[in-house]
Amino acid sequence: MLLEVSVFLLSTVFFFYAAIALIFRRLAKKYVTEEASKLKQIESEEYPEVSLIVPTYNEERIVAKKIQNVLELDYPNDRFEVIFVDGASKDSTPEILHQKIRESGRRMKLIRQKSRAGYNSAIIEGLRSASSKIIMITDAGAYHDVNALKNLVKHFHDSSVGVVMGGQRILNAEKGFVPKLEEAYWKFYEQSRMAESHIDSISVSKGECMVFRREICEKALSENKNFAERGSLDVNIVYEARKQFFKAKFEPSALFYEYAPETLKERFQQKTRRAINQINSMLLFKHMLLNKRFNAFGLVILPLQYFSLLVLPWMFVLGSVMVLPAILLSSNTILYVGTLVLILTSTLMINRYAFASFVLSQISLVTATLRILFSRTSNFIDIIPSTRQ
Repeated sequence: MLLEVSVFLLSTVFFFYAAIALIFRRLAKKYVTEEASKLKQIESEEYPEVSLIVPTYNEERIVAKKIQNVLELDYPNDRFEVIFVDGASKDSTPEILHQKIRESGRRMKLIRQKSRAGYNSAIIEGLRSASSKIIMITDAGAYHDVNALKNLVKHFHDSSVGVVMGGQRILNAEKGFVPKLEEAYWKFYEQSRMAESHIDSISVSKGECMVFRREICEKALSENKNFAERGSLDVNIVYEARKQFFKAKFEPSALFYEYAPETLKERFQQKTRRAINQINSMLLFKHMLLNKRFNAFGLVILPLQYFSLLVLPWMFVLGSVMVLPAILLSSNTILYVGTLVLILTSTLMINRYAFASFVLSQISLVTATLRILFSRTSNFIDIIPSTRQ
């Protein structure tokens, strides 16, 4: 009986992801084809004014590099301002920012918070100081392609689009086994976001490279006190946009580059933190689940998210824990062990990085759920040293 249960749990998980991967791959291709024909090239005089918000905390190693990257963005200077919000750094980050901003001669400013208040607080403070209707947010450790911003804002010619996020590339993918896990994970992540964009609207975003209409965030802040206190603001904005009947889209040509964690410990720390934020944001908007007012987003995309974030990880972990004792207690031990080895060997031969990334993701999601249940979460994002190069 124990073996049958474990086989059922693991089979359900793998069948679900295999089916989703096949379906999403086709939908992603359709999205790319349709968007390419629909989006027109924007003339220079049509580019909207954009305010870029960059939160910083103890980023002295890379902040000068970040400013240089911002200065290299191909976007009209008179329609682009940059706001750095420093969360009371204990190193020389504010001093470097102050000097580099003064030397740049561009529309840049520095806001210094009196105490560390977290990522959400920094974004909101930057928003209050921004002068544009279109807001871009990023991370100090993310470096944009020169055309990233242009490729993001072209979606705003469609008045139904409220949020657009860009695609990731890993700078240290060739530096060992662990960075390759993020690269393998991103391939599925990117495919999923393109498929969701085709179906209706994306269900999650990464704040390293995204733009949104300011009105979405301002309305949410005025109506929902939990909007800035639970989850991560970059994900909350995606849900809030759909709640206000905007769409959130993925733009694969708007690229950003960053360094992935280089140890399993760092990778697990990052994945668990992201999972906590993603789950908290999703739960904050739980009223949208199975709500037909939000069309396919509420009826298809969100149920898939709940199932993949809150149900499947537990099925995978429990099935994995049960399978070994079940095999050892079985009268056909040799047969089952051989079958298990064959399945694992076949999976690893197909893509060992994708498999390892999947396993770590499931464990991170279970860990994140437990930390949320026992209130062991934080609004602060600790810097992972190997991602700051």
